[in-house]
Amino acid sequence: MRKTSLVGICFLIGLTALEGAWAQPAEERVRLHVLLAGHEDAPSPADIVENWDFSTPPPTSGFEFEIPESTWYFLPRRARGDFLQRLEENPDTPRARLERYIVVEYEESDDLDAITDALEADSNIEAVFRPVAFDWSATNETSLGTGQATNYGREVMNIDQAWSLSPGHALIGVVDTGLAVDHPSLRALDDNGQLTGGNFLTTYSLDVGAWPVSVDLNVDEREPELVQNPDVSCPTDPSGFAPIDFVGHGTHVAGQVAGNPAFEVGKGACKNCGIAMWRAAFGRCEPGIGVNAALNSDGIAAAVAFLGDIGAQAVNLSLGVSAQQLNFCATFAGNSPICDAIAFINPSVA
Repeated sequence: MRKTSLVGICFLIGLTALEGAWAQPAEERVRLHVLLAGHEDAPSPADIVENWDFSTPPPTSGFEFEIPESTWYFLPRRARGDFLQRLEENPDTPRARLERYIVVEYEESDDLDAITDALEADSNIEAVFRPVAFDWSATNETSLGTGQATNYGREVMNIDQAWSLSPGHALIGVVDTGLAVDHPSLRALDDNGQLTGGNFLTTYSLDVGAWPVSVDLNVDEREPELVQNPDVSCPTDPSGFAPIDFVGHGTHVAGQVAGNPAFEVGKGACKNCGIAMWRAAFGRCEPGIGVNAALNSDGIAAAVAFLGDIGAQAVNLSLGVSAQQLNFCATFAGNSPICDAIAFINPSVA
């Protein structure tokens, strides 16, 4: 059924040719990530997302130039209680900034440069970011190992020698396409609830592929997902969901991270690490071919932020941006949600 701290971080970044990002399929819509200022005179995210109906003057001057089509929270699951109080007392921290990001959507025909300039001129707005698309890494597998169907990459990384010093103990978040939940190298419990030696932890896993439209507890790679651009060659159910035809990336990555160490072939790098899979894939129809696993670029930052909230000690992102954006967070630090999410879970890069 669908339903609506920290040390270290590991990133496997691949550079790929990218296409459009999630929730921009309506060709007539474009979006901006807007970071509201943290001072006491600035409107709260709720003032804009919940309390402004667009028929009254906007809560701050930056929106006077052009009224948006819609707004929503970048992190729809809002901080509460003591956690929210701590964020408000420390407004310059990356996690507090993530709580203040909102998504603002406009008609594509509007003058986006002028809209951005108007927002950036507002003292109640700290930053405006135009989202870029990320995609899965597609590095040639033979470049990291022998090229044989063995334990891919282990020889190059000297994993067995490392295990003589420490086999590793951590909760590792993996933001990817999901995984094969019943794969023997990953599954932690059999049908009778007995331990099998796998490291995949369902309790810490979540599907954010359709974020923020819906959230799903099932992170199976083949589970039906919302199809962004439906086509007659990619039939969907009445709700617009269809199984992903091209899968395997997330299963491969999860196995690399912490596949069952009892297996001669298929064991991962960390013997005793739990895998928290956050599936950030939605369906993209490739007419005449099938439904591909596309990446929800907004869901990445949300996944990293919430993995930090639950205490993940490392996060693996086997994905990347185009070669023109090699130094992405060096360029966009301070005004990009994904960079704030990375800085939250690994303060050394803030």
